[in-house]
Amino acid sequence: MYPYQRDCYEHAIRVQDHRQDVELINYYVQIGMQVAKQSHSASATKRVYLRLILTFEETMCDSLLSEKWRMHCYRVIKRLTLLSLNWWMQNNTPLLLPK
Repeated sequence: MYPYQRDCYEHAIRVQDHRQDVELINYYVQIGMQVAKQSHSASATKRVYLRLILTFEETMCDSLLSEKWRMHCYRVIKRLTLLSLNWWMQNNTPLLLPK
């Protein structure tokens, strides 16, 4: 997966076109999870999880987007938060990123 492809999906999620379905959000999550699994270090995996969560957080807080879109982002944030917390606990890594 090339980084610009993830950027394109991020942009599409943040600006929601009326023709888009929530499956686009699900696909972006799948891409992010693949990138996280392929990461070679714990800090790289952590950055992927945080990037996903922050993208959905920003999208969820945008009142110009549809309620359906924002609610789906909220549900994804809840799932990703649980997944990332489980990952951090299993890998015994601190929750904060090093400066």
